[in-house]
Amino acid sequence: MKKRLEKWKTKKRLTIIVLSAVVLLSGGGFSYYYLTAQENVAAVSYQTSKVKKGDLTVTVDSSGVIEYGNQMDITPTVNGTVTKIYVQEGAKVEAGDPLFAVDDSSLQNQINQAKNELKSAQIKLADLLQTTVSNVNKVTVDRLLTIYAPADGYIHYNVQTGSPVGGSTGASSSIATIQNKSIMRFIANVPVERITDVKVGQVAEIQSDDGISKVIGKVERIFNTEVWVTVNNPGNLEKGLKGTAVIQTAAEPIEDAKGQYEYVSDEVMVFSKVSGNVEKLYVNNDTYVKKGTPIIKISNPSLINDIESQKLNISNIQLKIDQLEKEKDSLIQKAPIAGIIRDLSIAEGQAIAPSNAGGSSGIAKIESNDLVANIEVDEVDIAKVAVGQEANLTIQALLGETIIGKVSSISTTGIVKDGVTTYKVTIIFPANEKVKAGMTVDASIIVAKAENVLMVPNSSVIEVKDGKSVRVMNGDLIKMKPVEVGISNDTMTEIKSGLLETDVVVTAVVTPTTSSSSGTTSSNSSLVPSNVTVPGINGGGGRK
Repeated sequence: MKKRLEKWKTKKRLTIIVLSAVVLLSGGGFSYYYLTAQENVAAVSYQTSKVKKGDLTVTVDSSGVIEYGNQMDITPTVNGTVTKIYVQEGAKVEAGDPLFAVDDSSLQNQINQAKNELKSAQIKLADLLQTTVSNVNKVTVDRLLTIYAPADGYIHYNVQTGSPVGGSTGASSSIATIQNKSIMRFIANVPVERITDVKVGQVAEIQSDDGISKVIGKVERIFNTEVWVTVNNPGNLEKGLKGTAVIQTAAEPIEDAKGQYEYVSDEVMVFSKVSGNVEKLYVNNDTYVKKGTPIIKISNPSLINDIESQKLNISNIQLKIDQLEKEKDSLIQKAPIAGIIRDLSIAEGQAIAPSNAGGSSGIAKIESNDLVANIEVDEVDIAKVAVGQEANLTIQALLGETIIGKVSSISTTGIVKDGVTTYKVTIIFPANEKVKAGMTVDASIIVAKAENVLMVPNSSVIEVKDGKSVRVMNGDLIKMKPVEVGISNDTMTEIKSGLLETDVVVTAVVTPTTSSSSGTTSSNSSLVPSNVTVPGINGGGGRK
């Protein structure tokens, strides 16, 4: 037992000695590593660049040849007989110029028939809207079903909500009457021996028998022994009300002229032009209304449906006519592009048909006289190119003269050569007498452009876990700043946010290393151990 204990103690002492040695060795290694790093830090330097502001352009560059534009076959698009030829062999045409006309009488008959259908449908709609064809668009369904006061006056309804109106149920019955009571006429009977004393324009004072109203008027007319006196209605005068007039004559007044009130204007009867049921009475009974005031709303769902159905029918017929007219317009075949007519092989009176209907595959050709630049773009870049993009063309034979053009077409079929796939891109440009077919051209297609933006060299942008960052000089310190980037070309990257125009960014870290044995110096930015923090790198330290 004692021997075993001594053996264990001996083993423990050995373990402690070994661990101590390891600690000392590792400490010495750390010290060496740290000191070595400190020596390297003393020589750290940075390549920097100030943030720039300006326009950033991204291009796809390639080269190619100036060639003539496309040659296009002209094929018939409709069946028919050629009635007129507008061009001849070798003629120069512009896009849209007529080439030849085709007769199709059956198509014209369809157009005429459709126009007759349209006219009938418009007349039917006008009848439903109680108007003329020329005024159809001025009448709404709501206005059709609303009855308006035809005159000024007091209204008296002959119907109530829900009452049928118009049609066979009440076409001849008035739904309301309007009487203008603002001006009344008092018809006075004057004794025959005094009638000669009465003159038009004389003043008469009328006292009604109800003892309430006393009004003054003027003699309007004399008929036998009747004297008509016109008065303004204060509001309580009614037809049939009796009274006595005192007429002021040149002789003595006539004081016993008995009579009664009548309306000056005739009673206006109101009828409904459309059938239906009264949905709403807009004003109260015996209310004074002005001409044009809405007084009754009629409900007729069936009529509304008929009107909407007829409008839809008219719309469909018009669409049919438009389509037929379009087909008729196609009977005059037009030049799809500008160029020269070649191989013209039709004559007036000749029957033609589309190739898919057994006709000729081509009856003429148009040879474009415009020059284009054809270049080949690598498959890596072709997705960036789009029709309409601007391109700068440099003609080598013209001592580098640059012409601005636009991408007009992009081939959908690639060309494989030596394991590389390219796509043909055609660029059109304004006519230039100096440019000849066969000349070599360098093209720079602008695929993206940002104007008046901040930008930094590509080498200053660092990929980090959460996006992009740059190292910014801040006095003697370097600070890592996250940024939002935009477009970039081969040298510069757009900065959308995160930097100021006054910032200076680090584009490279240079760490020179001196060899004591040979006395030579080399630059290496990766000599610093990853577990040692060096001033100026990874966001810390000072600047030398």
